[in-house]
Amino acid sequence: MQAMKFPMEEQPLADRSCSVTVLNLTWQGFLTATRTTGVAAVLALGVASGAIVSSALATQADEPWMAKVTVDEEAVSLLPENIQNSKKLVNGLNAAFPPFEYFDEDGTTIIGMDVDLAKAMAATLGVDMEIVHASFPTLIPGLTSGRYDILFSSFGNTVEREKVMDFVNYRTTGTYLISKKGNPSGLKSAELCGEKIAVVGGSTQMELVVPKLDEQCAADGKPAIDIVRFPESSDAPAAVNSGRADGALIPSPQALYLVSMQPDAFEIPDSEQIGQSYSGITVPKGSPLVAPLERALNTLIENGVYGDILEKWNMTSLAVPEAVINGAAERAK
Repeated sequence: MQAMKFPMEEQPLADRSCSVTVLNLTWQGFLTATRTTGVAAVLALGVASGAIVSSALATQADEPWMAKVTVDEEAVSLLPENIQNSKKLVNGLNAAFPPFEYFDEDGTTIIGMDVDLAKAMAATLGVDMEIVHASFPTLIPGLTSGRYDILFSSFGNTVEREKVMDFVNYRTTGTYLISKKGNPSGLKSAELCGEKIAVVGGSTQMELVVPKLDEQCAADGKPAIDIVRFPESSDAPAAVNSGRADGALIPSPQALYLVSMQPDAFEIPDSEQIGQSYSGITVPKGSPLVAPLERALNTLIENGVYGDILEKWNMTSLAVPEAVINGAAERAK
């Protein structure tokens, strides 16, 4: 597993937000590379209009969990007719969220826990997986407009999001405050009123965590948090690193991974996790894809592939015993 390095100064946002990467992963190639040839599957690259595309996604034949993956015919039978005919799912994600989805050190290969799970689920469903990398704030509009069939990009399950999307949840999550090493601003997660804090626009932290913290600030007669908003998951830590923000509110798995990979650059000032929720695969509200995705995920949980993938990425503490559909209300209790 490679560490994701955050630059001292961020790339201009306009340069990054306009880029789209399209990858095609075939389930037949996945299973063949896994069980017989041991050769990495070759993926075709598609170019979006006006976008700069340079990427590849390889199957790692030495992964022990791959040998356990088989097509689940019951899950296949639950797929809507158009997907059964096309044998393809279009998956939107933002590859800037280690360890779940991010570009490897070569700058072209997308890796991560979610990518491994997406590959395994596609093979279980007997379909190809077209993976489209795009700016995080564009993903939900892309899903609701029909550009993507699913979003496998660590979306937090919130009540508001459930109004337009259904969730097939595959892990738990929460929020941590991160700062520079040594916490030079003396930040505390419960005392962020008036502090300059980086947050990703459209994230659970922006939509759910910050409003709750600001409510408490208002009740205490203190100024609201000074939010510095960014479009990509990697931008918030980079802003802390460069001094554009004193701290950042990011998902707890990302925070733990970041600090473990760059302990001399970042720290979690206190151990207080802000809220707990689910993260899941999202589909348009009322989509018939919920049932086959739920079945495929439960199959991977039962045959051990799910556990193997989480163990590979040191994320077993986030595991769920079974797929959870639309769990925002459950976590809010």
